[in-house]
Amino acid sequence: MVTLKTSLKSVGISRRPLSTVAQRLAASRSDDFVDLSTRVNDLKLQLEILNALNILLFTAKDLTAFFNKLADLLRAQLGYQYIYIWLKSEENKNVRVLVNTSQKNKPQFREIPVGIVGKVMTTKKTILVSDVTRSPYYFKFDSKTRSQLTIPLLDNENECLGAINIESRNRDFFSSHDVDIVTSIAPSVSHAIQSAKLYQDVLFSERRYKNLINTMNEAVWLGDAEGRTKIVNPNFEKLFGYKAHELLGKDFCMFLKKNVNEKTLNRVRKKYAEIRLGKREQFEVIVPLPGGGTMPVIASCAPTQDGGVLTVITDMRKIKEAEDTIIDLQYKEKYLATITQNSMDAIVTLDGEDIVQTWNIGAEQMFGYTAEEITGKSVRVIVPHYLLEKKESDRLLDEANEKGFVRNYETVRLRKNGEAITISLTYTAVKNEQGGNIGYSVIYRDITKQKEDERQLQERLDRMQEAYLEMGKQRRYLDYISDAVDMCGETNSVQHVANFIVNAVVMLTKVDACTLRLYRPRDEKLELIAMTGVPGDWWGKKLVSLPGTTWERAMKLKRPIKIPDITKDPSYVSATLARKNSLRSSFIIPFFVRSKFVGTLTLYLSDENQRQMQLFDDDFLTIFAQQSAVALYMANGA
Repeated sequence: MVTLKTSLKSVGISRRPLSTVAQRLAASRSDDFVDLSTRVNDLKLQLEILNALNILLFTAKDLTAFFNKLADLLRAQLGYQYIYIWLKSEENKNVRVLVNTSQKNKPQFREIPVGIVGKVMTTKKTILVSDVTRSPYYFKFDSKTRSQLTIPLLDNENECLGAINIESRNRDFFSSHDVDIVTSIAPSVSHAIQSAKLYQDVLFSERRYKNLINTMNEAVWLGDAEGRTKIVNPNFEKLFGYKAHELLGKDFCMFLKKNVNEKTLNRVRKKYAEIRLGKREQFEVIVPLPGGGTMPVIASCAPTQDGGVLTVITDMRKIKEAEDTIIDLQYKEKYLATITQNSMDAIVTLDGEDIVQTWNIGAEQMFGYTAEEITGKSVRVIVPHYLLEKKESDRLLDEANEKGFVRNYETVRLRKNGEAITISLTYTAVKNEQGGNIGYSVIYRDITKQKEDERQLQERLDRMQEAYLEMGKQRRYLDYISDAVDMCGETNSVQHVANFIVNAVVMLTKVDACTLRLYRPRDEKLELIAMTGVPGDWWGKKLVSLPGTTWERAMKLKRPIKIPDITKDPSYVSATLARKNSLRSSFIIPFFVRSKFVGTLTLYLSDENQRQMQLFDDDFLTIFAQQSAVALYMANGA
């Protein structure tokens, strides 16, 4: 892991004592001139910190080391002592990664309560607490903390990445000046966090680059700006008789000195200096062989972006093979161009002003414009108006210019007929030999079907989830039915069975109330023996006559009936109690055992719960009612 090596002194910023800052702040508002001078000094301080931070940012390779250097900067310039960086964990949203810059140890993973840090990361707003003992959000992380300043770290999409948390042992330590300064550096810190993953991608690309060099048939040497060896491949070792560890970090002329005079070495060094400044060269040179003698080679040299030189060394004895290789490469280049032109992906090249230079067949098929129609015109003709207003194209170009590319960016583009399609695009900046952008290569991939497939997959997952929930509900149904069946074979009191039935029904159906009545054939009355969800005054209607009631209607139909509004049904005998308890609808289930009427189970719904009646599982209620009737019948001594 590469660490930050830039010091405060190396970036030209002196360590100002905290007393200087305090004196400056104390002198504010004395008069207009002093106030202006103070503001100018504050702005200057902010710019100096930002300048140092940007230098650290561009040299940062290790995020933890970057945070520690940032803390050193804030301590030196502002006198802060206790600085913590909190980051959201990608694996667990409830876990924060703590970088304790005071101890400079490895990052810690821990779950934290909301606290001030959690509040800032949730609201994405800065919080300054002059006295933490009076803050309702404070979570005691350090018992000696008295004041706290916490700034959110936001990405380009305004999503919170974490927070900078600065604490002091003194009350009223922080001011608006501190808020302004820390807020001004927060975007740069956020950028460093986002760059961490990009850096890992760069390391991966670097490994691929080395692997490519190692598998080349030619001898390859890569040097830095000072001419020291950075990389040699196995063919170079074989050609010159040196092992890589003997050459790494050493001057490139060491393997020429045996058979090359000083004049020739100086000429080679001069060539090297010219190449690293941007001039490509190809020249012949005589090199010594490991077993003695010399060999003429062609050295093809090119500058690298870091100021070094890449040299590919070809044995001239194999020049014919090289020529054949060139012919083969030319064929492959044409073949690749043909593939590009006929690719199903839209491949487009643009100049620096977003003007179309090339437009392949894939682009014609994807967007409906022929190459003749759109070449020389702005590519923004395929960008929806609402995205133009949001300046999406400008943002993509800015990012491509800054980073060199924009990878797999999902957005919307328009076909010639106005149809919108979802695409994934990759912008790559094309640079000249001096490193300046001269245009862009853009690959568009139509992902409309992919997005539709993802939507359908999500719907299938949702249906599976619903099915899983339904299975759980059916399992609960079966459990209650099983309990009812078990009670049929056990000796239980009527009251015990009745209480089980009304409570089970309320839990399963989510109704507001439930009553159970048994039928007395001798006087044609229904006796209330169990209820839930209604007050005790319902016992006043313990005995009711069956004839002419809604219960008699259900008995004669021998099936459950639904009454949408019991307060308006003249055959319902407890309308007053229903209105008193805000009950509006009912669902009556008659109990039969061997065609013999046993009693009724009545479910009640309030005004607010009317829709629940539409969700009743009538089949389950029927089966449950049958088992319940048998259980009651058996418990009643049948």
